[in-house]
Amino acid sequence: MGCSPARTNRSLRGTPACGKNNLQSPVTRAFNSTLMAVAAMLAAAAAVSPALAHHSFTMFDQSKTVTLEGTVKDFRWTNPHVFIQLLVKNNQGTEDEWSIEMTSPEHLSRAGWRPGTLKPGDKVTLSIHPLHGNATGGQYLSGTGPNGPLLGGPPSGGGK
Repeated sequence: MGCSPARTNRSLRGTPACGKNNLQSPVTRAFNSTLMAVAAMLAAAAAVSPALAHHSFTMFDQSKTVTLEGTVKDFRWTNPHVFIQLLVKNNQGTEDEWSIEMTSPEHLSRAGWRPGTLKPGDKVTLSIHPLHGNATGGQYLSGTGPNGPLLGGPPSGGGK
């Protein structure tokens, strides 16, 4: 037997006399709504955490700044980050290849960088935050290129 429009009068407790809601009190419905909202927020937070982890710059030693003088091997204008591959002479006189991470092409474009800003063979001096340990890599801070000062600085907010 279904609930006909004629049987939608209210019971003494204020809930419909028939229909599926007649077993839930207003407190139960409020609790269920709150529970669903919390579950939705937790799901959204879980979806965002990989993106936040991606933008972590903890691999770089922010307490140190190193100046590198070298020759550009490659300027990789790719998403999600642009990289400068730099050949730097070490104490033994041979070259080490350093991988210098920058921000995204979109951010660099807005700051005036272009895919041809640096070319293989360009002599540059770069300031970086080095990787922890002895790895040859770092986070770009600023630099001087073959035509003078390069635009510099990581994005504000730690590298978004």
